[in-house]
This record gives sequence, C-alpha cells and structure tokens, in this order.
Amino acid sequence: MRNYLLIGLGGFVGANIRYWLGMAISGLTTGAAFPLSTLFINLSGSLIIGFVLGLYERFTLSSQLRLTFVTGFLGAYTTFSSFSYEVINLARHDDILLAIFYVLVSLTFGMLAVWSGFFLSKMVRRLA
Repeated sequence: MRNYLLIGLGGFVGANIRYWLGMAISGLTTGAAFPLSTLFINLSGSLIIGFVLGLYERFTLSSQLRLTFVTGFLGAYTTFSSFSYEVINLARHDDILLAIFYVLVSLTFGMLAVWSGFFLSKMVRRLA
C-alpha cells in the first residue's frame, strides 16, 4: 500500500508541474500550430529519466525513491499519450508534413536527451 501512495504522491506533483509548465509554454506560443509545450515536456522528461536512472546504476537509491520519482513523478510529467494524440490530430487536419516532422524531432531528440542524461550522470559519478 505504501508504494501506491508514493507513486500517487510523485504522480500528483509531476502532473501538476506538467500542467503548469504546459500552460506557461502555451501562453508564450499562443496560436502556434506546433505543439511546443508537449515537445519540451517530452524532451526534458527524457533527459531527466536518463540522468536519474544513470545515477541509479552507480549509487544506491531506495526503491521507494525510484517509485516516487521515476514511476510517479516522471510517469505523470511526460506526455507520450498527448504526443500521440497531437500527431494524429495534425494528420487529421491535413498537416501530414508537420506531423511527420513532429514525430522525427520528438523521437530523435528524445533519444538524444536520454543519452545526454546518461552522459551527464557519468560526469557526476566521476566527481563522487
């Protein structure tokens, strides 16, 4: 039961930060067809998960911390379902090229962000 509460707590925080950040970015890009806020959230979430799980490989972190932060917080913060909806929505509105561009940018830079997170964690691990 405790694990569910930890995941729920992390999810509550992650979902609220995702909402706040999404609204802030959307406010800056009002009227833009490209879903920049979701792209930013997906890429930053990918970077964070790469960094945290990279550190997890070197340092002993509690399973409760991993459940709270990775499963709860990042699970609620990242927005792959929103990404999928937005790709389909762009395609439905005849923005096929923009949909393809969005998929390619998200996947390419998402993977680069995870790799960068692992790279950053190695740098931090060397300092420890």
